[in-house]
Amino acid sequence: MKRFALCSVLAACGPNYQVSELPWNTHALALGFDHTLVITEVDGAIDAGTVESNGPDVPLPEDPNTQKPITLELPTALAVAVGGNHACIVSSTQVTCWGTNTKGEIGAHRACMGEDCVLAPDVMPTLPAVRAVVAGSFVSCAQTMDDTVMCWGSNEHGELGGSEVSALDPPRPIMLPDGKPLYVDRLIANDSTVCAIDRTKSAWCWGEGFGAAPQRLPYSGVADIAANGDHACVIASDGLTCWGDNINGQIDAPSARQCQQGAACALPPTPVAIAGAQRVVVGERHTCVLDASGDVTCFGSNEHGQLARSDAFLVGAPGVVLSGAVDLAAGATHNCALDTDHHAQCWGDQW
Repeated sequence: MKRFALCSVLAACGPNYQVSELPWNTHALALGFDHTLVITEVDGAIDAGTVESNGPDVPLPEDPNTQKPITLELPTALAVAVGGNHACIVSSTQVTCWGTNTKGEIGAHRACMGEDCVLAPDVMPTLPAVRAVVAGSFVSCAQTMDDTVMCWGSNEHGELGGSEVSALDPPRPIMLPDGKPLYVDRLIANDSTVCAIDRTKSAWCWGEGFGAAPQRLPYSGVADIAANGDHACVIASDGLTCWGDNINGQIDAPSARQCQQGAACALPPTPVAIAGAQRVVVGERHTCVLDASGDVTCFGSNEHGQLARSDAFLVGAPGVVLSGAVDLAAGATHNCALDTDHHAQCWGDQW
């Protein structure tokens, strides 16, 4: 059986510096601000499963009789996404969302909106058939079966891709500047930023850091992209490139040390020397990369153990956390990786 191999000896510096295995046979990962949701198998089926939670639970309304959160009852999940305090799954091409509906992120059709509005799981009634769903802090987006994109929730930073209607419901397709729909192969959301890789392997982003209208990034052959409004990274035909806030070395550690001495903290697009990068994720102030050999390398802030190392704190140069991974996800201050045998390892805050 293939298992993760830790590539460094972790000192006993407290739980935040440890790498821990989740107790489930895991088939998909979704990390939000400080939430972790995974899909586990049902009766041995790897194409459908149940949703398990680790760390803080996504809020649920209270049972009026017991004054305790209601039991989470979900249909069989094919995909899962988690944002700031809400989550969504795809089941039989339908999207079901639950949690806090602060800005309509689980649907403007729901009974209430606002910080105190916590709602049980319910199907989004206004979407066509869906193949994937993603979530940011206060926004959710779906990739439909015809590969268009629809978003709903906050529009404070342009997360709805040009719509002038906040918490749009029914959601409308995201349109390109030429008025045509955006057709995508992959969709990514983080905080108040949404990005997509289209059918030509070009990357488009909108929301915080990019504006309301989708912007095409100047890269070709895009394999992955991650952005959080403060810093972003893209894996394209010419390798891994990152840009934006670098105060904790989430792009380049030497520049961060100069920044702390008074130099500029924001960097232009900067090549990152990690060969064979396949997947990139960004947290609040850190970056992790999965390469073709299965190594996961992280750099930036280690204040909450995001780098799973004892030799770095506010600024950490790239270091390998573990090997044998095939997938990777990041929250604000924690990360999880998945191997081919469906074992998930997590590190950072909450671990």
